[in-house]
Amino acid sequence: MSFPYRGKSQAFVDSIAALHSRLGGFDGLDWNTYEAEQQPDTAEIIWISLELKRRFPGFIISTPPAPWSQRDMIFCQAMVQAGALDYAAPQYYDGPGLNDPAYVVSNVAQWVGLLGASKVVVGFGLWNATNYMSVAQAESAWNQVRARFPGLRGAYDWTIHTDEAAGWPFANRIAPLVAAP
Repeated sequence: MSFPYRGKSQAFVDSIAALHSRLGGFDGLDWNTYEAEQQPDTAEIIWISLELKRRFPGFIISTPPAPWSQRDMIFCQAMVQAGALDYAAPQYYDGPGLNDPAYVVSNVAQWVGLLGASKVVVGFGLWNATNYMSVAQAESAWNQVRARFPGLRGAYDWTIHTDEAAGWPFANRIAPLVAAP
């Protein structure tokens, strides 16, 4: 997805506004634009995000960046500095080492340093597969990052369908830890 000029950005905003009206509203947009090596059109994405927030008070703008990507970090930091991003949710799953609680803790520290704890959500992937976390790994990672950064915005599991099929381990074991004060 690219927004190389304002006309395309305006058309995108107008299409979102039309969908918002047709559906009776929705609460936000998730910029999941991290494909291949495409550079984000940061200035235009900021403009789009701010325009949607202006049109729809309370509209949430989020994004799920790759935890290790410097490009994604720069993009998210620019978005936060412009007031155009409510939170970034780095995805700690489906890649080598992303299921290691030690990596998650050190990497979340990097994201918190860039964006502030209230702008970071931790993305877990619980699944019995390579590069996904066990419930114990997710508990360990969450407990460590929450202790270190009590102002974290939250956490999520990568797919509700897998959680359901496994008997709701995220919903029953991790979510209560996230919701605890």
